[in-house]
Amino acid sequence: METFAGEYRNDLAHNQIARVRDKLVHRAALLGLDIKPGSIDEKLIGRAILKEYIRSFEASASQARDRLACLYPDLAVPAAMAPSLPVAPPADATTGQKLAAPGETIMELYDTFKNEETATANADTWDQNRKIVQRFAEFIGEASHISTVTRKAIRDWKQALGKWPVKAADVKKFKNLSFCEIIEANKVIKKSTISPANINKYLAAVGSFASWLLTNEYIENDVMKGMYLPRDKKAKPVLPYTESQLDVIFKSPLFDKCAGDGVEHIRGDVAIRDWRYWVPWIALYSGARLGEIAQLLTADVRQLHGRWVFHITEEGSEEGADLKSTKTGGSQRVVPIHSKLIKLGFLRYHAKMQTCGDRRLFPELTRDTRGYFGTASKFFNGYFKGIGVKVDKKLNFHSLRHSIADAFRRGGYVDEQFNVLLGHAEETTTGIYGILPPLTLSQRVKMIEAVQYSRLQAVA
Repeated sequence: METFAGEYRNDLAHNQIARVRDKLVHRAALLGLDIKPGSIDEKLIGRAILKEYIRSFEASASQARDRLACLYPDLAVPAAMAPSLPVAPPADATTGQKLAAPGETIMELYDTFKNEETATANADTWDQNRKIVQRFAEFIGEASHISTVTRKAIRDWKQALGKWPVKAADVKKFKNLSFCEIIEANKVIKKSTISPANINKYLAAVGSFASWLLTNEYIENDVMKGMYLPRDKKAKPVLPYTESQLDVIFKSPLFDKCAGDGVEHIRGDVAIRDWRYWVPWIALYSGARLGEIAQLLTADVRQLHGRWVFHITEEGSEEGADLKSTKTGGSQRVVPIHSKLIKLGFLRYHAKMQTCGDRRLFPELTRDTRGYFGTASKFFNGYFKGIGVKVDKKLNFHSLRHSIADAFRRGGYVDEQFNVLLGHAEETTTGIYGILPPLTLSQRVKMIEAVQYSRLQAVA
């Protein structure tokens, strides 16, 4: 059995499907699919069938080992019966693709790349990019030699990404399936596929790795040149909320009195004043990202030169549950607290959390692998739909950042001036650690106070 499994694993690593072509044709006929020879579909289905055979052979080998262990408990089971991936290149390297030498598989080299370049991105970005590169490795063959990373491989993967389902990691039926198997399964599930912008995001994750491979002479060509999908530079994927939409949001039940947990969009007699109330207000009057607000510590709300400020940094971060992150180094910044938030009672809320001994400003928001914003993102997505302001993907929580950018412009400031408050410009080292000169802080206070929304002035 292991001999057969080894042969099929070799085929899988080499993207060779000739051994299962008859099975492929038969399955395609049963499903009513028109599979053209040499097409991406043929490769995807062929790889899925190869993996089915491998699992079957390995299950049979495992059963045989178990039977031997029961019959002869003192007998050492031959190592040859243990499944193993081939790691040495075939004797004739000119036939098919070479296999990676030990320590030089695609993912092992990616981890070397990450260790050398770790300071260039935050932990969340590295985690997301590694998952993407893992999918790419599954597509071209995880045991393949790095020379398999060619322009043709990138081209084929780009075409396959056009069939990749949205949020595949969240679909239970896709759990433990490989890249190709998920695409095959989605022909039945029929989830919508990722956008061209997300295809480019996947390509970029591999592209940064490929650039390192080229620099370090693992590959000989720039495999990414010209591979990205064209972007409509005039298109705005996320739009700001209009003044009337902001009026609907901040005069809705959640920000007054609602029916309670789970029915926040219905009017009632319950006044909710936890993260659900404060996070949108803070976003609207600070421009902070959802993840930046959700991870705030009580210590991140402090006084500086007599002014209350948000200290949006990774300072105070601890490994484990309290690990904080910012999008880039330039995202770390000091933002004055708008007088509107103080009028609404934000400092009283902050004092209450300090009195309760909470280290985090919004302790109900727990961290997952990507940060603290998962629960909040899901909640606001549903809430904004529930009150009728979110009708498509162009409007979401992030639209509040676009709204404050427009408010800065209405106040007479240009992007180059307020970018530092939104975390788009490189902050000074002293700013990162919350030590701004009084004049610089007063200038930021003036900019923040210029943010006004005409329909919300009376809301308190």
